[in-house]
Amino acid sequence: MRSEPRILLQCRDAHLAAALRAALADHGFDVRAGMGHASEPHACEVVVADQSEGIGLPRPLGAAQARGLVGLVLIGPACGADVVLPSDCSTREVVLACQLLAEIVRLRRDRRRGRGAWRRLHQLAHQDPLTELPNRRYWDRELSRGASRPGRSPVAIALLDVDAFKRLNSELGMPAGDRVLAAVGQALSHALRAQDLAAQLGGDEFALMVRDAEPEHAPAIVERVRQLCGEAASRAAGGPVSLSAGVAVATPPDEQAHQTVVRADAALRAAKASGRNQTVTAPPVPT
Repeated sequence: MRSEPRILLQCRDAHLAAALRAALADHGFDVRAGMGHASEPHACEVVVADQSEGIGLPRPLGAAQARGLVGLVLIGPACGADVVLPSDCSTREVVLACQLLAEIVRLRRDRRRGRGAWRRLHQLAHQDPLTELPNRRYWDRELSRGASRPGRSPVAIALLDVDAFKRLNSELGMPAGDRVLAAVGQALSHALRAQDLAAQLGGDEFALMVRDAEPEHAPAIVERVRQLCGEAASRAAGGPVSLSAGVAVATPPDEQAHQTVVRADAALRAAKASGRNQTVTAPPVPT
C-alpha cells in the first residue's frame, strides 16, 4: 500500500506557508514544516521553499536530491532546483509541481530498489557465502565465455584443495574447518591479479584461472598462490595446514577449457598421490 507523498515546507512568508500547507494537504500530501524532519535521506519526496537565494538542505537530504531521490521546488528567482516557480505563482501551480515531482521521485526510488535487489540476487546466485569467492555456477559460466572469446581464453587452469580436510574437521571441529576455508578464500582474493579468477567449487576444492601470462610462468604463479593459501590456512587453524594443486597449461586454439580442467584434475590427483603439499603440472597435450 502506497503512503501519502511527504512534503517539507520551508517558507519565510507565513501566509504563503499556511496557504501551501492547506492546499497540499487537501490533495493528499503529508505536509511538514521546517527541516527538523530531514535527518534521513528519504524523509520526504519533495521539498518546497521560497528562498530566492536557494536553500541549504541538510547533508543527507541534499545528497538524495543530487541523486534524484528527493525533489526540490523553489519559488522565486533561483537555480539548482528540479522545478523553479515565479514568486507570484498560485498554490495550484505548486500543487501540480509537487504531484508530478513526487511521482517522478517515487519511480526513481522504485528503479533504484529494483537495481539493488537484482545485485543482491546476482550475488546470492554467484557467490559462495563462506569464502566470498565466486561459486561453481559462476566458474562454469566463465569457462564457457572464455571458450567463446579467444582473447580471454585461460592460459592455465589450476585446481587446489586442502590436504586432509576431513581429518581437520574431525579433530578441530567444523567451525575451525570453516575458518580455514574462509582464510583460503581471502588469500586467493588477495593473491590474484585483476585479470585472474578464483572460485570455490564445493567443499574444500578451489579453482584458479590464469589469464594474460606467459604459459611457462603459469605453474610458478599457481605454486606461489598455493603457498600463500597454506600459510593463511595454517594461521586460521592454529597449526600446519597445506594445500595440493594441479595445474594444466592450455594449448589454444585446439583445447577447450573443459579439457584443460580435466587435465588439471588429473594433476591434482597426482599431487595428492605423491605426498600432497605440492603443485603438479599436467604434461602438455601431444601434438
